Amino acid sequence: MRKQIKLALSAVCAGALIAGIGVGVAFAEYSALRFEDMPPQDADGAPVSLAETTVASADLSVPEDVGIAISGPFDVQRSLVADDSVPVGTVRIAAHASAFVDEIVIDGPYIPIEENYEGQFDDVDEQQDAGQTAYISIHPVLTDRGPFAYKDQILEGLKRGVVYQVPDLTEGFDVEVRLNPADLERVA
Repeated sequence: MRKQIKLALSAVCAGALIAGIGVGVAFAEYSALRFEDMPPQDADGAPVSLAETTVASADLSVPEDVGIAISGPFDVQRSLVADDSVPVGTVRIAAHASAFVDEIVIDGPYIPIEENYEGQFDDVDEQQDAGQTAYISIHPVLTDRGPFAYKDQILEGLKRGVVYQVPDLTEGFDVEVRLNPADLERVA
């Protein structure tokens, strides 16, 4: 019985020693890594300057009897500007994104059709006054690269001891919305 206890105790000590060596090696490797921002590349892998940006603009016509709701990523810098040069009923959008974004998509305006369910509206006039809203969506897109867009670049960096911080698509993404001052109160 004593021999079995000595054998089990030596196995536990050997396991603790090997685990300690593994933790030490892992800590040394982690300490040697450098953290850097990922340099942008286009879809073909050619370097792109950070000064380059993706730009999209649109003039959208919105009916005068509906509200306006503008949506997009939550952490976007969005500015709403009153501009007398914009005609009433028009929304002028200018969006800028970093070089990591391939395209900016501006969709809308969409006005959902409200169906008259039993008991929801008593007459047609109430249905028209139910507070319809025109929805405009603005969002950045990676078109051709898909979810593993930066896989090769990240693996190449790890071989060189560099951990890249992959940027968010909304980093550097800002939207300027220009409206006639008469339309400002309609924006939700």
